[in-house]
Amino acid sequence: SFPGYRGLTTRTIGVMIMVHADNKGLVLPPRVAAIQVVIVMCGVTVNLKEGERKALLSTCQDLEAKLNAADIRVQGDYRDNYSPGWKFNHWELKGVPIRVEIGPKDLSSQQLVAVRRDSGAKTTLPLS
Repeated sequence: SFPGYRGLTTRTIGVMIMVHADNKGLVLPPRVAAIQVVIVMCGVTVNLKEGERKALLSTCQDLEAKLNAADIRVQGDYRDNYSPGWKFNHWELKGVPIRVEIGPKDLSSQQLVAVRRDSGAKTTLPLS
């Protein structure tokens, strides 16, 4: 047995979590994060017309495909059984560096909102 190497992997992971975390969960640098960007559909309610919902979903999936083509690790969160706030918290806990929010109002304005995990800064960007 090599006493100097016992639990090295576990301790290394523990140190990484201690260094890259805050009170909300992990804060991972983009190079380390398994998912660099998450796309969250917002404003999907019972009152949203089916055509608008499909257009919103299509826009989100197109953006996801463009980011994938640019070698960015991206995942779309298109679940409609959770509120946007729940999804935001879920991805913050996992430490995803950038969250992209797109809703019906953003779609009509041809814009999106990008939120940084480390600083919480929100930036409005053109959709095209």
